[in-house]
Amino acid sequence: MQVYIEGFQADGQIFLPLSSVAVIFVHRYCNADLFHLNLVGMKDRNAQENVTLSSAAFAQVSHSFLQDVDVPQLVQNSALPIVQDIRDNIVRSGLCCTLRYIIKLQHERCPGKSLVDLLGFRGGSLKACAELSGWTKLCEVDLPQSISQLIQDIKSSYDHSSKINFEIAADVMKLEWYFEKPPMLHNNDKWKRELIKQIQTETVAMATHANDVDTFVKNFFQEREIVEPHDSVVYRVVRMGDMRSSKRKEYVQKNKNTIADAERKKNRSSIQNGDLSQQSSPDDTKLEITDVDSLISVVNSMTLHNIEFVHLYSEGIQITIADLVLFVYVYYLMQSIQFNTALMLEILPKIIHWLEHLVKLPLLWQTCEALGFDVLGLQAGLKKDNTLQTSIGFTSPRNIQDLKNNIDIMEISQKCKSKYHPSKPDIDSALQIIKKMGIEPQVSEHPCGSNVQLDWEGMHPIAHPRDELPEKRVARKCQQLENLATAVKAIARDGDVVVDFCSGGGHLGIVLAYLLPKCQIYLVENKEESLNRAKKRVERLKLSNVFLYQCNMDYFCGKFNVGVCLHACGVATDMVLKKCLENQASFVICPCCYGGIQNTHRITYPRSQCFRDSIEYKDYLTLGHAADQTEVGIESEAQGKYCMNLVDTDRAMLAQEHGYEVILCFLQPLSCTPKNNLLIGTHNILS
Repeated sequence: MQVYIEGFQADGQIFLPLSSVAVIFVHRYCNADLFHLNLVGMKDRNAQENVTLSSAAFAQVSHSFLQDVDVPQLVQNSALPIVQDIRDNIVRSGLCCTLRYIIKLQHERCPGKSLVDLLGFRGGSLKACAELSGWTKLCEVDLPQSISQLIQDIKSSYDHSSKINFEIAADVMKLEWYFEKPPMLHNNDKWKRELIKQIQTETVAMATHANDVDTFVKNFFQEREIVEPHDSVVYRVVRMGDMRSSKRKEYVQKNKNTIADAERKKNRSSIQNGDLSQQSSPDDTKLEITDVDSLISVVNSMTLHNIEFVHLYSEGIQITIADLVLFVYVYYLMQSIQFNTALMLEILPKIIHWLEHLVKLPLLWQTCEALGFDVLGLQAGLKKDNTLQTSIGFTSPRNIQDLKNNIDIMEISQKCKSKYHPSKPDIDSALQIIKKMGIEPQVSEHPCGSNVQLDWEGMHPIAHPRDELPEKRVARKCQQLENLATAVKAIARDGDVVVDFCSGGGHLGIVLAYLLPKCQIYLVENKEESLNRAKKRVERLKLSNVFLYQCNMDYFCGKFNVGVCLHACGVATDMVLKKCLENQASFVICPCCYGGIQNTHRITYPRSQCFRDSIEYKDYLTLGHAADQTEVGIESEAQGKYCMNLVDTDRAMLAQEHGYEVILCFLQPLSCTPKNNLLIGTHNILS
């Protein structure tokens, strides 16, 4: 097993970006000696942009130092970090994908270590790609960039004598605010029921032997700990009154501006009426428990609401791979300020508390020591009375309240979905704008006309999708594949590299590999399960011209001649088109999920200059949502199809602006799928 990360050696130290250190940290944490580390020299060897590790950290690790030219071509086609399992001919790219694979394989070798627990509930930690999950994007893209920049700025400040204040990045604040949320817990009720039964049994047994009832009662409501292989789950028993008080405080914190306005109005009214007295409700937060019997009575009446878990880890109450990655980032940030955590305590109290807890975990401590992390220095810096004289300080972002009001914290833990749902008047208004601007869909016909059929009987049975799909879907899937495959055959030449983006189980790519044996076919897919299904079919067909990449689409950076995708969802369609335009590659694209289009860190809408000059973003989203209303027989079917054509005309115009000849046509027969548009583009230099 080969792992490729960025890094180079100089003056007895190893310089690496934060993502590379995260790979090394997880590699060492898992004791993953199955994997050989290859540190690839970066093109821009600017040591200021990297952090350092001592060469001694690699003393017991199988590793090599390589230059770009020494890296296999298949690996060069994707962004580092990468893990390559030569046995299955799959290149896995991206920080989260690489780390997840290391953990999974090491767990298979040593199941007793429970490493799979690091992948979270149902193995979902950092599984979704950055385009879909704001949480993955924060861990994989945003935080390493923001923290690296902050570390650079801090290092540069040591050359100045005057005091400098640094603004904490919004990405770091987003993590801080996330820790303020109650912890997410899957199977929440099940966990709590089991704990209540355990508490009730223990209380009856222990209370009868307790000499000091007061001490026992006091300790009863203290935090409790469940020790697990990699962490400790902490929870507390709360009295209903305490819980209501806590919830009131939480409500007041969230709605303090609204409450303040209401209080001011109430006070003005009281003054006008000459009544300054305030009526208060009885204090129900203090429940009298004077003896063992009253405690047992309270315990026996406990409900699920009486169990409260402590948000100790980034994804909830148990440590996951995300905590290991984030620990590396935050460790180096604290190292840059000589572990004087008091400088950030006021702004980042939750992160500091999380850091305090992590350094107490035995396995994490051992990993830090093995890699030469100054964990003792970090622990000393975390002491509240530690205050060092320094010439730097930190402030919250100037627009912090706007950021907090406008950022939906839950977006970093769930798949981001468009929240815009236009009404019929919104759709009518957007269509009126299009009509006023004189924009009309540019529709043509398939380059092969109606002759798009393939000889399925002449193919190997495994190349046919019938074994992978329900019977009722097979015929329509074959028709979809025929339309795209015949279009690619008309464009591709011997020796071309054809990339099937969002390849899923490989239905299209495998057919193309079978039809175009003199072309190389790359399957690019983020979902491991889908790619594994494709791998099995490729192996059974003994196709030597197929190569598989498990990665986010934007991590694939190889050169290619033709890009294809069948029903890439929403923004993914535009990412495929963007890749093709950047490579001046031909494309055959069948879009899907028009309602899923929205601005991302990679793609903005509208796409073409013509549409940008004509329609606002919100109206464009309206067209996308209307374009999803294309089910046969519904009232808005014709309107939905028209909006589909408008969105795809925008895409076609973008390609035309880049020197392409583009055809917007339909799959034949139209009934093979409601999303039956097909964009076919060839660059003029290829004509």
